[in-house]
Amino acid sequence: MAGVIDIFVELPLSHRRKDVVDQLSANGQLYLACAKCTWEDRVSPAAAVEPRTLLRLPCPRCHGRKRRFVRHLVRVPARCEACGRETTFETVPWKDRRCPNCLSAKLALSDVEVVPPFPAVFGELDGMHTVLGPGSDKAHPWGVSGKEDARRVRDEVKAAVQLYPDPQFHTLIGAIFLRDLRSYCDYEDDAGYTWILQLEGLLLQDYFRQTGDIPAGPEAVRVDELATASTKIPALHASLEHNRAMATYSLPAR
Repeated sequence: MAGVIDIFVELPLSHRRKDVVDQLSANGQLYLACAKCTWEDRVSPAAAVEPRTLLRLPCPRCHGRKRRFVRHLVRVPARCEACGRETTFETVPWKDRRCPNCLSAKLALSDVEVVPPFPAVFGELDGMHTVLGPGSDKAHPWGVSGKEDARRVRDEVKAAVQLYPDPQFHTLIGAIFLRDLRSYCDYEDDAGYTWILQLEGLLLQDYFRQTGDIPAGPEAVRVDELATASTKIPALHASLEHNRAMATYSLPAR
């Protein structure tokens, strides 16, 4: 179930443009791959990029000039509970899933996976192609430093929330991206993994407060529990215990 979140996903307006949405991966991000060396760069649609112009950018690793978009999709084997039809979807969380035979939405799902899998290490285009703007080049590829990656997602979400009229959806997309980072990246330090979990839990709490979407509340608590269990550093552990308590306390209010 890596990279899959049991919350209804509505895309931000910046992600819904036809030329963007048709290239999005299941976590709401764009991935640009080199045809020569297969290196992938991630681009956030919140940067208001023109996808076709990205294809002209040379690969930063081998300087190859042939780029293509890679869509990391959710593969969902399903059996229709109404007519018994078995099928497999390769889809994204914001699309409705219905039986192709009887159009029923009552589906029993199993063995959910992301295909192709998200890369363990991948790049980020320069600051000109991010919501943070010029001068915000990323020091390391994604998947190297969990602390740096968490801070980068935090800064991007903060910028998007201030820039766009639908902050709650940018908050959720940030949480989903963090989930994929911790699911597919092999961070060398345990603290980096904890930083990712901590921010994911905080963003889910924010989304729950902004929308009242019921599944987001318990999910925030579950992620906070994972974060608390992932570290033995006293100060960090105490901070995470506080986050978990606040997330749990907020549930009855809804």
